[in-house]
Amino acid sequence: MKILVISLPESAERRQSATGKLTTLGLSFEFIDGINGSTSRDPLLKRYREREFILNYGRPALPGELGCYASHYLAWQRCIELGEPVLVLEDDFKPLENFMDALALCEQHINAQGYIRLETTGDKPASTVFTQDGFTLVKFLKAPQGALCYAISPSVARIFVARSQTFDYPVDVFVRNFWYHKVPLFGLKPYSATASKIAVKSYIGSRRGHYPKSLGTRLHRSARKLKALLKTGIENLRYKLGLRK
Repeated sequence: MKILVISLPESAERRQSATGKLTTLGLSFEFIDGINGSTSRDPLLKRYREREFILNYGRPALPGELGCYASHYLAWQRCIELGEPVLVLEDDFKPLENFMDALALCEQHINAQGYIRLETTGDKPASTVFTQDGFTLVKFLKAPQGALCYAISPSVARIFVARSQTFDYPVDVFVRNFWYHKVPLFGLKPYSATASKIAVKSYIGSRRGHYPKSLGTRLHRSARKLKALLKTGIENLRYKLGLRK
């Protein structure tokens, strides 16, 4: 399976780190030149809709978030161009001891599952799909955030691209909202990749902080959260009944 590493062209330290880790594992890969949301004039950044982003996420987007979304978009496009599943990595990943075994298992199942997360995450509600070779594939009932390491098929990449004509969420929130794009999300446990120490120097910036909101915005946000909760439940039910695969 082709490996794509998202990295800003100017991030020499991160590129060197990623190259060293993958070369040590005997894996070939391709860099996806990421988009710097603070300095780039890439037309993809014009897809940002601030009002929708605020209503969906409670605050305006950070420039780094927009660049991150655009960079993953490029990785999805590359997957479509290749016509085969790929593993997408952000350049601050750290492979764990079971990484190679997880990658081999992903290659067996990614065409059938479409999207498999390999990144560590906290406990999220999930149902078991199957167990194999010491791993458990789970279907998320409530998906985690983060887009550090995941396998994706061309069919799912096409859906993500089609649903990203506007940037109305951070990219990892867009992905986790399976009620929105209708793609079931899977994870392979135990997870096999985590963030390295280099991740402390984030190009996105802090996503925490206080952002004053008007009463109207707060009410609109609450309504959207309720809508998302209901639609998530519906999508989970459709999957359980075999209506969503």
